[in-house]
Amino acid sequence: MFQAVVFLRRLKLALILVVSILILTGSLAVVFKSSGAPHLTEPAILSRFELNSYLENKAVAQVESQIVVNLPKATSNPIPAPSYVLSAPLGSHQLFGFAPYWTLANEQNYPIRDYTTISYFSVGVNADGSLAKTGSGWSGYNSQALVNLIDTAHKNGVRVVLTLSCLVQSTLNSLTASGTAPQTLANEVAPLLKAKSLDGVNFDFEGQGSGIRSGLTRLITTTSTLLRQADPNWQITADTYVSSAGDPYGPFDIAALAPAVDGFFIMGYDMENQNAPSPNSALSNWNPSDVEALQEYTQIVPPSKVILGIPLYGYEWPTNNGTFSATATGPPTPLPYSQIVAIGSPTYWDVQANVPWTSYEKNGQWYEIYFDDPPSIAMKVALAQVYHIAGVGVWALGMDNNDPAIIAALLGGSSPVKNYVVAAPTTSSSATTQTVDPPANPCLTTSTSATSTDSVVGSNNTTTSSSTTSSSVASTTTTTTTATTTSGSVSSTVINSSTTTSVPKCQSSKTVSTSATTTQATSGSTTTSSSIPNSTTTDSVSG
Repeated sequence: MFQAVVFLRRLKLALILVVSILILTGSLAVVFKSSGAPHLTEPAILSRFELNSYLENKAVAQVESQIVVNLPKATSNPIPAPSYVLSAPLGSHQLFGFAPYWTLANEQNYPIRDYTTISYFSVGVNADGSLAKTGSGWSGYNSQALVNLIDTAHKNGVRVVLTLSCLVQSTLNSLTASGTAPQTLANEVAPLLKAKSLDGVNFDFEGQGSGIRSGLTRLITTTSTLLRQADPNWQITADTYVSSAGDPYGPFDIAALAPAVDGFFIMGYDMENQNAPSPNSALSNWNPSDVEALQEYTQIVPPSKVILGIPLYGYEWPTNNGTFSATATGPPTPLPYSQIVAIGSPTYWDVQANVPWTSYEKNGQWYEIYFDDPPSIAMKVALAQVYHIAGVGVWALGMDNNDPAIIAALLGGSSPVKNYVVAAPTTSSSATTQTVDPPANPCLTTSTSATSTDSVVGSNNTTTSSSTTSSSVASTTTTTTTATTTSGSVSSTVINSSTTTSVPKCQSSKTVSTSATTTQATSGSTTTSSSIPNSTTTDSVSG
């Protein structure tokens, strides 16, 4: 009975928060790789979520071993970051993005100016703490493409850090048990950071179980201490599971790690059920969810140390039909956002998880995809603002084909608030004007608008986002529009999002719909349709 009462209380709080978030999104002028297990009751037993995460990480390692990236070696050294870039490790409203080696060849297309930190992914860590100086990750570190990325970032006042990764359980077991690994790791990493004028590290150590909990804490804490001795201005972050703050039997001891890092990148994705079409990154009413994660993290660590990760990819299941209640007939496949929108199928809305999904038929086979789009991303940004956390981040750059609507949603109608003076913009940078911040009270009436203009040689791109919110005790209506036009080329994106919420005393249930061109009805969901242009397919590996 006690557990039932606790569950109902938490569910009520989550619903209240979600309603508040829906209202807050109206005040936004918009319209950081896998998650872990939920609370475990027995340390020796892996839950379904832990098992899925373990299998996904194993699959990622297998896929990465097959990806060969041949990038030209660097012919110059990166320019150092200006001193003001290193004034503080983290600031308000961070936008943190991972740049994986397999998209690095397209670094010139990244919207770098809009980010605060870019993390190159990655250089692997061996069982003894030494670095894996072979393979595509190491090739990317030594490439001219990384030099170009660092140069562009530093010119725009953006940090670039190095992700150190270990995704294989057996290797992580040995690494966390070694007494000499932290010293070895720090000794090898510090020269790499200095050689490329990098601005810190991001630890991506993904394993399972309580057996590595104390060893992982010691590894990250000791390595961080040694790196800070080499340069106290280096930013140090750690990637953690969405449920880690509430999981006493998982590998991450968030409270113990907090003093050693400047921030936690919550890997708010891979929440899906492998056996059924389900949300990759649920905002609410799912276990785990973003709402639950921020509740738990902010109770343990200062909100200024929390970054909510958002996926720029989704999962596709083969199914027996195209309805909301369809049954999976096979395992899911990760797809980048650019490939999902290129399919061009109608988009529907999951009213419980607050994320979009789509279905389509090809050669007699139905497929169903759960993913995130600008409206759902805007809701996650609003959630981050509700909890006053440091900001949001993405896995990963390039997976959205650098869609302006995505970056507009991530920015939440404003420029990223950096803790230093931004360098003079280059020819590929953009200028953003913010007219008003979101209100603290979700029941206030607010009008917000933002305009972003990008100037690039050979084209003139303008993105305009507007949002109007009208609120009363009885009801709230939010209309959000994002329009992107490109003159001199043949692309045009128009995404219209309409949210209607009945809110007696600012608390109630909701229905959400996003509309553009066509409308279809499917059992169990609110109908959404979209008109989205095709985009270039990008290689994808879910984090």
